[in-house]
Amino acid sequence: MIDEAAVPGGNVSQSTVPHPLVDEAGEGFVVSRSDAPLVGFGAGRAGLLVEAARAGVRVILLTPASSRLTFAMLGFLELVGGVWVVEGSDGGLRLGLSGQRIAALAAALAVPVDAEVEVDALRSSPAAQNVLTVSMTVSHKPTVDTQLGRTTELIAEELASSRPSGWGVHEPAGLHWNTQNVTRFARQRMPRDSRLVVAAENPAALSGLLTVQRSAKGVTETTKALVGVGDEQQTWAAIEDRLPRLLGSLAERQFPLFGTVFLGRGESDLTTAARLPQPPFPVAMLLGPQAVRDLGIDTDAATERFGATVVGRRRIPSLIVPFTSDRTVGWHRFRDFAGAFGSERFARALGFGSALSDAQGANRAS
Repeated sequence: MIDEAAVPGGNVSQSTVPHPLVDEAGEGFVVSRSDAPLVGFGAGRAGLLVEAARAGVRVILLTPASSRLTFAMLGFLELVGGVWVVEGSDGGLRLGLSGQRIAALAAALAVPVDAEVEVDALRSSPAAQNVLTVSMTVSHKPTVDTQLGRTTELIAEELASSRPSGWGVHEPAGLHWNTQNVTRFARQRMPRDSRLVVAAENPAALSGLLTVQRSAKGVTETTKALVGVGDEQQTWAAIEDRLPRLLGSLAERQFPLFGTVFLGRGESDLTTAARLPQPPFPVAMLLGPQAVRDLGIDTDAATERFGATVVGRRRIPSLIVPFTSDRTVGWHRFRDFAGAFGSERFARALGFGSALSDAQGANRAS
């Protein structure tokens, strides 16, 4: 379980992390190599990331260019400030996600924005499909009736036509899915965070991560999921029909804070390959009652100006804001909506400044 408060990357010379998956070390980092075609977030790598976080160093995961990472492996590696580096057949090194060339492993910790991109990273995957990246944060009261994991179930049922089948603190997520057991596990760990891996009955349809944290008013639950939506016809059926139903259900059954849905291209098995795809673009946002109130949104005006839909409870409404199916238009509408309230105020009201920054960064990259 990765919930360490240590911030990786401190002043550590020739780092020492006593773990069998450490292959070499440098100033402020350790290197872990894998030749596996698919690198997952197994117990060993989970332990390595915990030990590295405790030691205040960063992990460089070094693989061949042909390797792929699971959603969980990539998510937890990024959580602790780790970096994925791939090695070409000629021995050249590049970042797995951006394709930027680096001269040495140590350079992976601080790569210039304008670093040259390796041509091989631009090659598309013949097995790619459209993938929705869904992130939903809801708030719960700290009561005995609180049940965690229902958001995950709704995303799986509504968008992926599947159900969660397993959960765990690492892969494989071998514990039978049960919201009562997930809730009990997180409750016993409080006030520490709980970060879990979620598997679905159809692994190609959904891969998820669940984070549970204590908040000033109770418990915050964040669900992040990749959902495979196949070809173009299947994609727009999901976005135009099932997505509004999902967001409406969340607003009625939960107390949502903030949610985003992005569309991009991904692997058929929802893993991540060392290729440089087009950045995803926003297709919808869910603003919970607190965000609607803090931003002072006039729901009638938002409906007329942005095509928003009012959902949830009448006295404390939530708002679904669509950003269309076109990449360029979607980003324009996203900026227009955020700009209507001032970007900084928008981020503060939502309490998710990093999410907004990620979105704006992806927009600049596109």
